[in-house]
Amino acid sequence: GDLLEAARGELRAEAGLDGGTWVALCPEGIPQDAHSKDRVHPYLVIDSQVQLPLSSRDGVEIEHGVRLDEVLRRVYAGEMLGPAAMASMMAMDKLHQLNL
Repeated sequence: GDLLEAARGELRAEAGLDGGTWVALCPEGIPQDAHSKDRVHPYLVIDSQVQLPLSSRDGVEIEHGVRLDEVLRRVYAGEMLGPAAMASMMAMDKLHQLNL
């Protein structure tokens, strides 16, 4: 299936966000682990819009508008799971490259 459409659907369902400019952070994907053919395809979404007012989903707290310095603090404090930390670091690098 189409990875971008799948990602759009996940963001809509999990965070209540829609639209925006989508940037594939690693178009070829990143191997999930050494023993799997599955690949992670992280995206950066700029200027998405809140469509559903969600406070939590599946026990995960949804936070909109978290500042980049706070994301970085959470990464280095070990407060994020590996895939989220990796995608966050890649997204911050891309934002820097785009001068945003």
